[in-house]
Amino acid sequence: MIDIKKNGWCPFYNKAFLAKDGYLLRITPNKSSLSYDKAVHLCKLSLSMGNGLMDLTNRGNIQIRGIKKLDIEKLSKELLEKEITVENDKVKIIISPFWFRDDDNINFSNIISSKSYYFPKSPDKFSIAIDLGTQPVLRDVFSDIRLEKTDQGENILYVDGSNLGRIINKKNIISYIFELLELYNDSIRKYKYIKRMSCIVKHSLLPKKWMEIPVVKSSKIKFSNLKRFGGSYIAKYGRIDATLFLDFLKIARPTNIRFTPFKRFIFENNNNVEHRAFAIADNNYKIKVYSCPGSISCSSSTINTHELADRLNDLRYNKIHISGCKKGCAFSKPAELTLVGNNGLIDVIFNGKASDKPNFSSLTDKELLNNL
Repeated sequence: MIDIKKNGWCPFYNKAFLAKDGYLLRITPNKSSLSYDKAVHLCKLSLSMGNGLMDLTNRGNIQIRGIKKLDIEKLSKELLEKEITVENDKVKIIISPFWFRDDDNINFSNIISSKSYYFPKSPDKFSIAIDLGTQPVLRDVFSDIRLEKTDQGENILYVDGSNLGRIINKKNIISYIFELLELYNDSIRKYKYIKRMSCIVKHSLLPKKWMEIPVVKSSKIKFSNLKRFGGSYIAKYGRIDATLFLDFLKIARPTNIRFTPFKRFIFENNNNVEHRAFAIADNNYKIKVYSCPGSISCSSSTINTHELADRLNDLRYNKIHISGCKKGCAFSKPAELTLVGNNGLIDVIFNGKASDKPNFSSLTDKELLNNL
């Protein structure tokens, strides 16, 4: 049975969301990776049962857009049967896209996934970032619990918003996550102001045993040897046209495709193929402009975010967030410059989030561009 709502929850392969351009389903590929055959099948499903447009999300998931109501059940069943999506989404796992087979990213991901059925039920958006490479790369990706390396190479677990954590291993990781989930659920019941795990840190409700080891300070998403993973390409603002992507797949024929939280994807075992629709990504994985789908696809948005983003890409700001409404779906953290749709006009927020009070309100495109 497929659940359907217009707002108020996170979609999944069996939980449809009604958007302006039709229903959408969100899938979570295992380890954010699909084989060549599965990726081809995904494109064909998007074209046959959706409008041929897909979005790469901030967590490395994929949204299939423009689905007709009559096709939702059939599409959901096909996605699961072909193993294009994981079935259990009780605890959302975000894994660094720069994993190697049998490294700590993969091993801890497998352990957590295999035991997640036993975890207490948590809010839809609750997530765990597994970021156990030599340097953290998921700091800009919203998550409640983070697994990283210390300066000494030990594995550490810490709550988002804290600068201290706790040493973990394969034996204690499940009990630690279980305990934090219970703390989170209990805090939500007791205090109205607790929305995310970071709120527990902010309001000094995190027990001291979770604050023992310092977290690595720096977080650079830059690599000198990115090609060892394969060819890396940009999906502009996260949008993927299934027809063009299918064409690229058939030209490049990668063994696997990794979908990253950085609006980029990696074709494994293929470094030299180019395509007019997808620019080659450099070694810097920092995103400058975050943009939601905008008024073309979303009924909550009152501005064409992608069109505006194209005109602002050369501005001096390091991080720009363009949101069609105050929900701020494209980027949940503060940005140097945040622009928010407001009844067809634009609110401006400096060093804040889409939900913050604007510094300037109700500007036209022309007024905005003349003053930035």
